[in-house]
Amino acid sequence: MKSSQLCEVENVAGKVDSITPVDPAAKDSKPKITVVDNKGEKTVFTITPTTTLYDVNVKPITLDAIKQGASVMVKGTCATEGTGVATSVKLLN
Repeated sequence: MKSSQLCEVENVAGKVDSITPVDPAAKDSKPKITVVDNKGEKTVFTITPTTTLYDVNVKPITLDAIKQGASVMVKGTCATEGTGVATSVKLLN
């Protein structure tokens, strides 16, 4: 996708490959979650203060409740060069 194209909302279901916490030494650092879909494609999403995080019962959780290997559904902006911004993350298991 060319960066000049308009992005649509992207939904990615898959397993959490990694979670990158905030780096307190880096200015404007934001946590990120990397999800691998069933085709093996990795997508990195930035977690912002407005990202909503839910458990399987749709109850709010914090990022530390999401573990590597967990099945998730991430809704967010389309991935540009493999990254996007998550609007919500829901645990599926």
